[in-house]
Amino acid sequence: AGLLASYLLNTQPAKKYRLGILPHYVDAQLDAVQRFKDDPTVHIIDATAPCRQVVREIAECDALLSSSLHGLIVADSVGTPNLHFKLSDNLKGGSYKFQDYFSVFEDPDRYTVVTPDTLSQMDATAVTTYVIDSYHSVPAEELQSIKQRLIDEFPLK
Repeated sequence: AGLLASYLLNTQPAKKYRLGILPHYVDAQLDAVQRFKDDPTVHIIDATAPCRQVVREIAECDALLSSSLHGLIVADSVGTPNLHFKLSDNLKGGSYKFQDYFSVFEDPDRYTVVTPDTLSQMDATAVTTYVIDSYHSVPAEELQSIKQRLIDEFPLK
C-alpha cells in the first residue's frame, strides 16, 4: 500500500534538495548519514515524522538513499530515483523484505544496494548522479497498474 503514497500529495512539490537521505531510525546517527548533515543540498529525512511530511520531503529530492524499505517504496510512488543505502545489519529480516518488494516488478535488476564504502569519496553531487544513473525506474504504465491493483484490492469505500 506504500506505493499509493503519492495520493497523499495534492500536487507534486518543487524540487528543493539534490539528495535526500532517509535512514531507518536504527541507522540515523551513523557517520555515513551524519557526514552530510551540514550540506544545504542534502536533506536528511526523519522517518518518524508525520506521514504526509515524509512523502512530501521525499518528493522534494532529486534522488534518495534510504536504509528504510518504506523510503524506497514512497520514492518509487512519487517518482524519485532511489537506492537501498545499506548502512548496517541492524534491520530485522535483513535484505529479505527488500528482495520481496522488488520482486513485484518486471525488471529483475531493479534492486540495487549501495554501501557507505562505495560513496565514501563522493560529495553530494556525485552521490546524486550515482543514484540517478544506477536507478532502474518503473515504467509509468507498470507503476500505475500496480497502484490500481492495490486500490481494487483495498478500496477506500
